Amino acid sequence: MALLEAIEPVRRADQITSFEKLGKVMLRKFTSESVIGRHVNWLKNSNSKAAAIGKGILTGAEAVGLAVMIIGIPVIVLGVQASSKIEKYNKLRKIEDGKDLEPPDLDTIPARDINVMTFNHTHHFCLKDRYLWVKPIKDGERLTDRRDWRLLYYDGYIKGHYPQQLSADGANFAAMDEERVIHYKKIIKEYRDKFLCWEGKYHSVSLIDEDNYTEDWFSFPFIGGIYGIFNDNRLRIPRGAVWSMSHRGEFVDEYTDAAGYKHKEFPTTTIHAGQVQENESKYADPYWYSKFEGNIIRFPEDFKLIWLSSSASTLFAYGTVNGQGVFYVTQDADFDKRRRNPILPSHWCAQFGADQTWVPHPDIQLKGKKASHTGKVTIYQTGVGDNERMMNVIGTGPNGEDGIYEKRITELNSENWVFKEVRTGLEPVEKRKKEYP
Repeated sequence: MALLEAIEPVRRADQITSFEKLGKVMLRKFTSESVIGRHVNWLKNSNSKAAAIGKGILTGAEAVGLAVMIIGIPVIVLGVQASSKIEKYNKLRKIEDGKDLEPPDLDTIPARDINVMTFNHTHHFCLKDRYLWVKPIKDGERLTDRRDWRLLYYDGYIKGHYPQQLSADGANFAAMDEERVIHYKKIIKEYRDKFLCWEGKYHSVSLIDEDNYTEDWFSFPFIGGIYGIFNDNRLRIPRGAVWSMSHRGEFVDEYTDAAGYKHKEFPTTTIHAGQVQENESKYADPYWYSKFEGNIIRFPEDFKLIWLSSSASTLFAYGTVNGQGVFYVTQDADFDKRRRNPILPSHWCAQFGADQTWVPHPDIQLKGKKASHTGKVTIYQTGVGDNERMMNVIGTGPNGEDGIYEKRITELNSENWVFKEVRTGLEPVEKRKKEYP
């Protein structure tokens, strides 16, 4: 499926289109923010053999001197970490010999979970020719100039591994590698203006340039580290499964319980994965050691999954019931809302747990002989509360034009689906009937 097409290279001074430049930018950013980083970088870079010998002797002397002091041990640890990062960035600069790459040619990204394209409320992400690209969403629009695309660092590059599929939501981004292992990172830091009990405007700070990827999924403080010593702490997506990242946090800000009462939201990360044609999906929480094991969300009776997408603990699934395509949504799709968290007191679970029900959503009324829709569904958070979600489905319009059918989660009539023409890069309808229902 030709989702991406090559374009003429766009040259801008501030655009990162080579790994050599990306490595230099990351190294410069790291060394400018850390005194130890600057010093270690100076020690590791020499203009002559004599200087290298001299700096090597100085490095050894500093290590011995710090080792004999109790307060020097943390400095040595930081120095080793700085040396590791510098080596990593230098390796990054040599990938593909630092060759220039061409940014994606996409007018817009209409779907979050179709393997190579995804977005949250601040950034677009795209996978093209094994490499990750990112660009900011400007002025609240999901249509930005293609020249804003820049390379995004991925921790697997220096190990010879490349991302295969992507998903992002809220403050989180995840990439799956060839071994189906999840590489997970925070892409923004969220907060709201606060004064005593008052909360105000939402803010986010970009963490795009931070080297903060992790393969360690179970990350409960201290316990997760010990668990990882004796167990494989990586999260693997089951082979053949469709999956989606979900994060609820400061952007959503609040949620409503089954009794109709509103509560302050607290950050929760979840990855959902479901096997096609199965009647259930599984979910994993980074604060629970079992990963997908035992964490099951069952679909309505006779429902067979085709595709799913999740956002802020809301799961949107498309599948079939007795051969007919149907849409379902549930808003209790995480570890806490499903009352599985043993740390939370029982009265909290009983009083604040979400209403664990699946809500059917209407089919799309197609207008025109060439109109169609696929099974590729997306849901994404748009603001405060449980009702601020948008749903869309990739399809074609009355004249066969590419686009999406979109509606709000609160709209439950078939006429609420509105077609919007956008370039999705899908094959013509007659060529994809076998792939999509």
